[in-house]
Amino acid sequence: AWGSVIGSGLQFAVQLPTVLWLARGLRPVFDVASANVRTVIRNFFPVFMSRGVVQISAFVDAALASLVPYIGAVSALNYAQSLYTLPVSLFGMSVSAAELPAMAEYQRRVGSDVMVVTVHQDENETAGLLRLAELGVIETPILLTSTLSVPRVADALIDYMLGLPGNEDVESINPLVGETNDGYLNDVRGRHITREDVFAAIQKAKTGSVEEGSVGAGTGTVAFGFKGGIGTSSRRLPPKLGGYTVGVLVQTNFGGVLTMAGAPVGRELGRYYLREELQQEGRATDRGEGSVMVVIATDAPVDARNLKRLAARAMLGLGRTGAAGSNGSGDYVIAFSTSLQMRIRSEDNGSTRKIEVLANEGMSPLFLAVIEATEEAVYNSLLRATTITGRGHTVEALPIEKITAILRKYGAIK
Repeated sequence: AWGSVIGSGLQFAVQLPTVLWLARGLRPVFDVASANVRTVIRNFFPVFMSRGVVQISAFVDAALASLVPYIGAVSALNYAQSLYTLPVSLFGMSVSAAELPAMAEYQRRVGSDVMVVTVHQDENETAGLLRLAELGVIETPILLTSTLSVPRVADALIDYMLGLPGNEDVESINPLVGETNDGYLNDVRGRHITREDVFAAIQKAKTGSVEEGSVGAGTGTVAFGFKGGIGTSSRRLPPKLGGYTVGVLVQTNFGGVLTMAGAPVGRELGRYYLREELQQEGRATDRGEGSVMVVIATDAPVDARNLKRLAARAMLGLGRTGAAGSNGSGDYVIAFSTSLQMRIRSEDNGSTRKIEVLANEGMSPLFLAVIEATEEAVYNSLLRATTITGRGHTVEALPIEKITAILRKYGAIK
């Protein structure tokens, strides 16, 4: 008995370093507000009882065998139990070991979320939108880049997807690549993004906090005449409203009259769209041009129709920030659900699907969450950005101290 205990301890000790290394970026969280966690809790007791029947039965059998007045009765019973559980051990465990990793890999490769795209103004070269809008299926990671790099990034993304194990017979992939034109600071004509850059970006993707500001596809962007970039924000509904989470990521590269929490920051700083024409002085530092990409993710079970409604609310969040939506602005919002039951898999060939979706009446809290998160994500893209010089131009980051004073002046903060 002690040998078994020691052997189990050694087996655990041998495996522990590898597990810790593989899980170094994971942070376990027991969140009962999550729909998926609640599903696990709800299913745990029935599964526990069904699995426990075998163990309880074996214990009772051993107890009864110990009462039989024959030498070796318990040993004979254990031998018999080993024989009748052999098929389960060989086939059940083997199938699980072989099937579950393959299913997980398949889910990562082609498991798709219900998804929809909303176009506010169609001056944008984002790849993959037509098929996305038609079928509502994600087939690849969503990548963001600069305008003229879209074809190269899309081509590299296709290479990455085709190279995944199990995709040897795949003959159709819809790469999803968004963009804004950062040509004021960035050498867009050079198209410097390489296949290796795309592969590295995908492979380095991880959970946790997202780097914001002048990073990635936001390195060369300009917003409201100041340095723009990547911004994120999220909202979580209270448990009585479902406990769902909404996350928003933006790539800001547009103009207007910057407004923060209702305070006219752009006007106070003397840098805003049409300032030269209105004041008849100075030079135009914000021509209102550019685009914005907005990506919305939620774990709520929302279908394509309501995802489209959800995406439309992001424009209200942009409006709160003072976005001008100018003639050349290509404003795209992509929204998707990570709810497992909403996934559309390639093997779902039936003519019908039975799923449980959030009703229209449950959408309003999510609408407000998207509006607030979009607004805040834009602010974060500006507040986290740094001054950047490129192509002979310098775009300054927001002056934080001046912003703070303006917000206090208008009672937005204390």
